[in-house]
Amino acid sequence: MWTACIGSGSVNLGELHGNIHSVVPLDCGACFAHELIQSLLHENTPNLSASLQSNASFASVQPAPDGDAHPEPERLADFRVSNCLRCAGTLQPDVVFFGDGVPRPRTEAAETLLQQADALLVAGSSLMVYSSYRLCRLAAESGKPIAAINLGKTRTDSLLSFKAEMRTEHALPLLAGLPAGG
Repeated sequence: MWTACIGSGSVNLGELHGNIHSVVPLDCGACFAHELIQSLLHENTPNLSASLQSNASFASVQPAPDGDAHPEPERLADFRVSNCLRCAGTLQPDVVFFGDGVPRPRTEAAETLLQQADALLVAGSSLMVYSSYRLCRLAAESGKPIAAINLGKTRTDSLLSFKAEMRTEHALPLLAGLPAGG
């Protein structure tokens, strides 16, 4: 969930549930750019990388409904997972997965932004998970207007002052004064 806390003519953005542009180890707390880990993956698995670059050998691989792909096992024979460069631990995208808790510092940062804000804008979230729902409840309890950009129902529809039923990639450029979709 992206939240924009708007106050005094400025806009401060916070990522409550992280993003896939960073990769973090489960142990040591380091943070790496996704591109760096992706390049290590390609270095460590040259046969897979060559297949991906030609794209011909993966033409028959269709994505599963959950976004995963299931190529034939022989295509993954030399696959090697990259580990943390600092602690050699397991890496994961810097996102909060369902069932995980939002890291306390991130929650505190979001609450601080909300306290300083005049309004709350939620972009691209159904607000069904408690961590984001709670921020909306806090905004409503303090009398701050809440706007949402989301297709479909949100958990906080009754709390919203405004809702744009549109895709975020179309709405956010319009809010920034850019042409939709770009």
